[in-house]
Amino acid sequence: MRYINRLVSPVIFIVVLTFAQVAIAQKSALKIDHAVSLTDVAKQQFHITTDIKNIHQPQLSLSLPTWAPGWYTVENYFKNVLRFRITDAKGAVLPMRMTKKQTWTIDTKGIEQIRIDYDYSATVLGLNQAKIASDFAFFTGIELFLEPVGHRDVPSTVKFQIPAGWKLISALKDTPDPMLFTAADYDTLVDAPVLMGSFDVTECEVEGKPHYFAAAPAGVFNAEKSKRYTEIWGKTIQAQSAIFGGLPYEKYVAFYFFMPAQSNASGALEHLNSYVAFSPGGERSTPEGIIGTGSHEFFHLWNVKRIRPAEMWPYDYSRENETPLLWVSEGFTNYYGVVATYRAGVTTKEAFLQRAADAAAGIEAPRLASISRRQIRRFRPGPDTTRRSHLVSHITRRGKTSRACSTCRSGTTRAANTIWTTLCVRFITSII
Repeated sequence: MRYINRLVSPVIFIVVLTFAQVAIAQKSALKIDHAVSLTDVAKQQFHITTDIKNIHQPQLSLSLPTWAPGWYTVENYFKNVLRFRITDAKGAVLPMRMTKKQTWTIDTKGIEQIRIDYDYSATVLGLNQAKIASDFAFFTGIELFLEPVGHRDVPSTVKFQIPAGWKLISALKDTPDPMLFTAADYDTLVDAPVLMGSFDVTECEVEGKPHYFAAAPAGVFNAEKSKRYTEIWGKTIQAQSAIFGGLPYEKYVAFYFFMPAQSNASGALEHLNSYVAFSPGGERSTPEGIIGTGSHEFFHLWNVKRIRPAEMWPYDYSRENETPLLWVSEGFTNYYGVVATYRAGVTTKEAFLQRAADAAAGIEAPRLASISRRQIRRFRPGPDTTRRSHLVSHITRRGKTSRACSTCRSGTTRAANTIWTTLCVRFITSII
């Protein structure tokens, strides 16, 4: 009996201590709720309200990112912010001071709750920009949402108010309320695109998980094409899932604009559980014609989003993040995007070999051989700099390296698959 009593006492102490720590953590954790409203399309402005509660610190800094991961151009998104103000729970305006680039600090001693209000001008349709048009609106969280510095792991909610008759799709986590979404942390929040307005959505299921193909403007990419695309896209997803042993998300969204971008930020861009792409409208776009982009961007789900250079883990949204390893991020993805469509039976063997041959021939051109590593690493300084010249060298050269890896054992792909599987097991499992 004495033995049992001695054993029970420490157990009770541990249980009480654990509950106390949880209670303290809950009290100290911020509660963050965002609201995005669009009430006047003609003004081309989103209105953002952020409520932050449970503040228990003398100062709080708020920062807006300067660039979007995957598109290495410094944009300084605060240039699009209008009528920015911070108030306390009683509505009194709080003084703020700029302490870093795009970062503002307020004194919060004795203040447990604040509200941030501002408008965001959305006039440019691009992969790293926001746009409000007469029949749709689009943005990615990186452009609109502030980070409470030091609280990057805190979850948040986003509530939308949109024009009557419009619909909305987001890469954020759904709730029973179709206008309310959640994000597990700040990185998830800002890596999620949102499309609202008039557009077409085709849903398919892959390995028991919902996948959505959202096409704007409505009717441009017809229902027959959309159905065909989701069929071959689903097969491609399965081919890639086989490499890594499963799909690390609850849902996935492919956002497609069948129209020109309004900046050089065109093409396609990967996100945590989605991608955004531009493609020509009309008959020029076909399911078979856009699946190469879809496969490439989907492979970034692992290579870049979950396996990426150490210099970019975690992302520093306040400044340029330089790395000499973009050749891994893009080169291997460039190759495996083609491999996946071939394994899925979407691309013929002849077409696969032709693409490999074209890439190899391209990097042997003297013009491309002169592109420097410094050019490859650097961030472009603004929205009008061309993208292609910086990407050709490291994507195609390292894609050739990836092909060499995957065919090094008598034409098989076991070596490269082992590399990716090992990376998946060691570095991804803990965050899936």
